[in-house]
Amino acid sequence: MIGYAMFGTNDLIKSSDFYDKTLAPLEIVKRNIDQSFVGYANKHNLNEIIFYITKPYDQKNATYGNGTMLAFKAKSKEIVDESHSFSFKKWSCK
Repeated sequence: MIGYAMFGTNDLIKSSDFYDKTLAPLEIVKRNIDQSFVGYANKHNLNEIIFYITKPYDQKNATYGNGTMLAFKAKSKEIVDESHSFSFKKWSCK
């Protein structure tokens, strides 16, 4: 199950204006605002942020990949740690 989606932006104000108008018909409203991100939730479940726009964590420009994230829900931190422990160095595509 998807936890939330995050899109990078270089201009939070312009992006927020765009998403406020775009998401309103879907009943998704602005919920959290910070200097580096804006979070949106379904207006019937305001405590569960489902979409973020953000300035990238590394403070570089947002691009098609930098600042973009898809998060999956997990039942515990231990499950997240187990998922992250997989080493892609051991995986090879042929």
